[in-house]
Amino acid sequence: MKVKYFIIAVLGVFSLGVHVRGEGQLPDSTPLPIPIEEQQLLSSRDKEIHEMIEMLREIHLFQELRLSEEKAAAVIQKMRLMRELKRNYLGKRYSLENDLGELLTYTVVDQDKISTILQTLESVKHDYYQQILETDRELQDLLTPEERAKYVLFHRNFNQKLKEIILSIRKENINPPQNQNQILRKQPTESVIRQAH
Repeated sequence: MKVKYFIIAVLGVFSLGVHVRGEGQLPDSTPLPIPIEEQQLLSSRDKEIHEMIEMLREIHLFQELRLSEEKAAAVIQKMRLMRELKRNYLGKRYSLENDLGELLTYTVVDQDKISTILQTLESVKHDYYQQILETDRELQDLLTPEERAKYVLFHRNFNQKLKEIILSIRKENINPPQNQNQILRKQPTESVIRQAH
């Protein structure tokens, strides 16, 4: 899947005309940098796609909810914080899982070290979920019930459209368009190129 093709497809589905009651521009929509731990897990293509998707998500959420600049900035800050918490958690988990994998390669397995790492893994997971729930609660408190409902439905619809785009691109990669020129063989040693009209 080519990044430019993916981005064009996303832009085609989501119009980028952002104007919210003439209240100005979207607050800084530059995506958060991806931590070093996660950078090791993602290719540069994946990172570019990820950053573009998150930028589009923020732009269209701002447009869909019709928030004031101040409220939009606060909501986006909470969304970014949740993404950062998730990235940090995944990085720590990945590192701890690697430590477990290494310990299991030894002839004599150190049960105490494994137990310590498993406890750390549980603690990291527990802290992550607590922080996510707290940040999400703070985000929800910023919104009215109607805005909360729109927020929930926006994410569902946005994610569904992204899935459809990705599925469509994958299908095209599996079944590429047929070449306009077809080679016809009259004899095993002979070939004729027929141009499509």
